[in-house]
Formats: sequence, structure tokens, C-alpha cells
Amino acid sequence: MGVLAGAALILALVSVILAAVASQGSAVKMIASGPQYRDASLLAASVANKRLIWSRRLAVAIIPLYLGALGVMSYSPLESQKAPSVQLTDKSGSKYCGTQLKRAGRELLLYRENENVIRIKLDDLGSVTSVSSCDKLQK
Repeated sequence: MGVLAGAALILALVSVILAAVASQGSAVKMIASGPQYRDASLLAASVANKRLIWSRRLAVAIIPLYLGALGVMSYSPLESQKAPSVQLTDKSGSKYCGTQLKRAGRELLLYRENENVIRIKLDDLGSVTSVSSCDKLQK
């Protein structure tokens, strides 16, 4: 998130500087004669136009960077958030807790941290519940 926002900030600063430099013009030391004045004016206008075009392009490039930073900030999980755990209860009342649940044919596979996979037949299943952690219940 910080990289995208930082890049957008740098582009915004460069865009503002280019627009400011283009709007102030440039000082040229010369003896004002007709053709020389015209050539200097055309050159200064051309340079100012190029700077304004780049300023606009950079201003448009800021938008996806800020949207990307906003998306990363909004949708990324916080460090303190743990994935919810799954609690299975069979028909006999035994409860099993794990971190991931998959279906394999007529069985459910309950994956547990640092332990084996528990297989429970669908016919023996009582309920499936999402719990915040398996700390209190480990079977």
C-alpha cells in the first residue's frame, strides 16, 4: 500500500511542478527584434505545451495508483486477524476443530494445525460451525 501511495505522491508532485514551470514561462536574454522574438516565443510556447501535456498525463496516472493503494488497504487482512476455524460435530456429539474443511466423495476432511487429517463420513455428520479459534476445543 505504501509503495503505491508513495508513487502516486511523487507523480503528483512532479505534475504540479511541471504545471507551475510551464505557467511561469522562461526568461530569455535577447535583443528584441521581430524574427528573434517570434522564434523565442514559439520555442517557449512549445516547451510550455510539452510540460503541460506531461503534467496532465502524470495527473491521470495518479488515479490508478491511488485506487490500487485504497484497494490494498481496504481488502488486505489485518495482521491481527486469524482465519476462522471450523468445528464439526458428529451425531454422537463429539466435536472436532480444524483450520480447513474439504469434501472428498462421501467424507469431509478436516485439516488441523500440526496434526493429521480427520475423516468424517457425511452420514455421521451432525453440524458444521465456524468458530474464532480451536484453542478451547481440541479433540
